[in-house]
Amino acid sequence: MTKRDKALERFLKNPELTHFRRIEIILENLNFEKAGLKGSHYKFRHKEVKTNLIVPIHHGDCKKHYKRLIAKTIKKKIL
Repeated sequence: MTKRDKALERFLKNPELTHFRRIEIILENLNFEKAGLKGSHYKFRHKEVKTNLIVPIHHGDCKKHYKRLIAKTIKKKIL
C-alpha cells in the first residue's frame, strides 16, 4: 500500500481530521482538476462527476461539512 493509498484511506475513515491542503493533494491524485478560484472558494471538477465541488476556505481550512461532502463524493462517484 502506497502513501497515497494510506492518506486516502485515512481521509475516508475520518474526513474531519484531515487538513484541507492534504485533501487538495488527495483530490489531485484522484484526477480532480482545480477548475478555478474565486475569492475564497476553490472549485474542483472530475470528468466522471457531473457536479463541481465548490469548497470555501477560510483561515487555511474548510468546515467539517465540506470535508464529509468531499469524502461522500469520492466514495460514491470515484471508488
